[in-house]
Amino acid sequence: MSARKRRRGVIESSSVQHGEAAPHPVVIDIPCQHPNNPYAWRNPDFSELAQLDPAFAKLVYNWSPCLDYSVKLADFYDSKYTGTGNPTLDFHDPRSTLALTSALLRHDWGISFEIPEGTLCPTIPNRLQYLVEIEGLLHLAGHTGTVQVLDIGTGYSAIYPLLGCRLFPSWSFISTDIDERAVVAARSNIERNGLGDRIQVLHVLDPEGPLLSHLPAPPTVTMCNPPFYESTDHRTKQQQEKQVSHPVTPAVDAQVATEGGEAEFILRMIRESQQQQQRDRAPDATKLFTSLMGFKATARVLEAAACEAQVPWYQTLSFRLGSTTRWIFAWSWDPLMAGRATRHLLLSRYPHVGNEDGDVNEASSSISRWIRALLDHLQVHIVEMDDRAIDCSFQLATWARRWKRRKLALTTTPSATPIGDGVTGTREQGPLTVRIWWTPDQYRGFRQPMGECAQAQPCIWLAGEAKDPLFLSFYTYLKAEALKISSDDQA
Repeated sequence: MSARKRRRGVIESSSVQHGEAAPHPVVIDIPCQHPNNPYAWRNPDFSELAQLDPAFAKLVYNWSPCLDYSVKLADFYDSKYTGTGNPTLDFHDPRSTLALTSALLRHDWGISFEIPEGTLCPTIPNRLQYLVEIEGLLHLAGHTGTVQVLDIGTGYSAIYPLLGCRLFPSWSFISTDIDERAVVAARSNIERNGLGDRIQVLHVLDPEGPLLSHLPAPPTVTMCNPPFYESTDHRTKQQQEKQVSHPVTPAVDAQVATEGGEAEFILRMIRESQQQQQRDRAPDATKLFTSLMGFKATARVLEAAACEAQVPWYQTLSFRLGSTTRWIFAWSWDPLMAGRATRHLLLSRYPHVGNEDGDVNEASSSISRWIRALLDHLQVHIVEMDDRAIDCSFQLATWARRWKRRKLALTTTPSATPIGDGVTGTREQGPLTVRIWWTPDQYRGFRQPMGECAQAQPCIWLAGEAKDPLFLSFYTYLKAEALKISSDDQA
């Protein structure tokens, strides 16, 4: 299970990867929104949205143009939320979700969005959650360069490609759907936002045909938000068992139900991915396969299938938005993934680090400057770097006291030779490569300021060999340095 420990403003966590030997499902719970989700720390201002969007203002209760409000977005998607005098929406009215989604896309992301009446309207925060989780999984896989995403069942909105292109400039999408009306609507949204050069929508003519074989070359990663239910009756029954107080969300049948439900749909993906990996060899093979899930029980079915198929690496993630929980199942046929682990540190704030001119208000990432300064101090070699991530390679624990004592001995006794890496004695594996990535000060496509938000708690992730003592030592060092940021706040 994932280990979580809160200590002086820093959360340390280790992801658990498991393969064919896993005796039971391992679900890594994320009790709130991902730190890289722009809405995790900055709540939308409903008063501002109402002032900017007359259609949204008509559906808002407890609102006056002369007052300012900031309301936690997750509460508004929670059917049990009754309001506390703040602006609120009546989600018994299906128009409310559509009005909020349209207003957030238009105001925060510069996205123009239309869907036909009676079709499923996406909620923005959990769509963003899926995208930033995929980003983290690609870092865990050690991927570099551009990313091509296969979005299976893009729907009428094409919401994942639209948001993905705003979030990540190096991503492109190929989206598929079996519904011709959905394909037409999705292409319209894409063209409306000028993203036709980065998003391609394909109409799949055979609903029972292959899910992954529509491309001339394998994508980097796949994503899918499949129909959760086996039938519309199954959907109604589940809503009744959960005692859901709000009406069933409008949707066409193909968006919510498929034969065998989500479990059978994703099992098809696992079987096809196995066939694909036998045909496409690295480095051309797809790095990761992922799918969203609506039922926790599905994870057990998928993990049993992955175990039987001898998938080298698979993982189940969960996250919550209001009263709604969703799960992500991810797997990879790359055997190198099996030994890798992710650790993360949740900071109390963004570090105040000046640029070369000493300006701490420079728009470039403060976390990037902070990490770069640490690595320079340690004389750690940076393999690759962009504005969101660093690959670093080292063979010596130059931060360890043992290594520093050996280095001092070398200066006092020139004939002495330091032995080992300062952690494990003599290191025979060669240099260790660690991927480091972090919460950005600002997403390029997000129009609201992130880094200056008082509630912001940015996060730093590390990915490396799980059982390598040098990786664990480096993480411990970085954790101690991160704690100093919290200590500075208390001083």
